[in-house]
Amino acid sequence: MRNYTSWAGNLAVAVALLLAVLTVKKPSYAEVITTVGVENDGSVELSFINFSSEPINFFEHNGIKFMPDGTINAYETKTVRTAYGKSYAYSNSDKPENKHPVLPNAPATVAVNNGGDTKSIQVVCGTTKGDIHMIIEPSWSPLGAGRFLHLVHTGYLDGCALNRVVPKFLTQLGIGTDYKQRSMYRSSSIPDDPPKGISFQPGTMAFAGSGPNSRSSEFFIVMPDTPQHQLDFFGTNPWETPFGYVEPDDVANVVAKWHSYGDMPPWGQGPDPSLIFPQDGYDYLKREFPKMDYIKTCRIGPDSEVKHDEL
Repeated sequence: MRNYTSWAGNLAVAVALLLAVLTVKKPSYAEVITTVGVENDGSVELSFINFSSEPINFFEHNGIKFMPDGTINAYETKTVRTAYGKSYAYSNSDKPENKHPVLPNAPATVAVNNGGDTKSIQVVCGTTKGDIHMIIEPSWSPLGAGRFLHLVHTGYLDGCALNRVVPKFLTQLGIGTDYKQRSMYRSSSIPDDPPKGISFQPGTMAFAGSGPNSRSSEFFIVMPDTPQHQLDFFGTNPWETPFGYVEPDDVANVVAKWHSYGDMPPWGQGPDPSLIFPQDGYDYLKREFPKMDYIKTCRIGPDSEVKHDEL
């Protein structure tokens, strides 16, 4: 006589083990972005960005893994110090092939994320003319993508004015609604990313700047029907490295409908950024430019959708 009770018990155990395997969390990852400098004692400072949605643990020293000065949260950048030769950075802590020695005199950009999850990241933003779906590409511009995702993750872009809409050229935005935050970001820039040769097309996104290493919170989206000579000119400034793009259908059906007051002074009569940054900047926009369009809210995530009761 067969022992059906034992067979059923074994099956239950097998199913439980299979479910446990299927529900194991994917490890978090980080990417080494820049070598800040090698100190006299042989230690080295590295800047990291966490491109996962969870805190990360990515260092090993003498075989012991440790977290550098607390967690590195989602889309956060942190500079850490470690000794080269004995330490390793992990872009995915479960995969030996993603174990990378920290070396002295490393190049400005360290390609650590082979096999890690810095593939495309989806963002959706509700605007006063409809939703736009963005594809962020960290491999194009790691620091730029990290800064943009941080702005989205913290809610900085919620309510943000589309203050520079110029047809067949660009839409520029990124001066937030909160006076203290926009003042902080105005003086908190990130280094330029090395160009990767990504061509500009309608919908391409890149940070605006005023000189080398000046990217802060303002970025632009290339408008539809931008002439080829202008597309070719984008990216000639070192800070204009693309970090993503708006989906083509949304460029045609939403971005193209944003209201334009013309370019900013001295090239046009549109909103003056120097009058938006002061404490009453958004009062100025609402008073002088009542038809202006706005970002309502943005969310990060695969297949993320903005709930319209949030708009």
